[in-house]
Amino acid sequence: MIIDTHVHVVARDEVSFPLRPSGVGSQWFREHPVTAEEYAATASAAGVAGAVLVQAHGAYGSDNRYLLDALRVAPERFVGVVIVDPADPDAPAHLRDLAAVPGCHGVRLFAIGSGSPEWFDGEMGAALWDVAVGRDLRIVATLLA
Repeated sequence: MIIDTHVHVVARDEVSFPLRPSGVGSQWFREHPVTAEEYAATASAAGVAGAVLVQAHGAYGSDNRYLLDALRVAPERFVGVVIVDPADPDAPAHLRDLAAVPGCHGVRLFAIGSGSPEWFDGEMGAALWDVAVGRDLRIVATLLA
């Protein structure tokens, strides 16, 4: 069984799902967008049985609305990894809400920049770790200089 472990999907409907470019990386989401439906068809043709849809930080930041919508395209084949903004004081509550969505199985926490991420080993990090552990979410800590 083939599982694609890191897939970013992007809506073509920018009215319902407006892009919120984070300024990180390239403009891949404008140049080569692939919707959840398009990905499902391509994956099926290639013999891919399932996929982990990962929130497209470069395209949407921590606005997970399209990822959550995409999980409904093929709930028997897709699971999702959401993003919350550790700088948001309500991030633990947001993560609890996201974790309640069927198909949500992980969280990606970003720290980008030259400074040390204050939240990573502080109270916010501990609160986010606690929510993730309590909701059986996989944690993807993405720390980039």
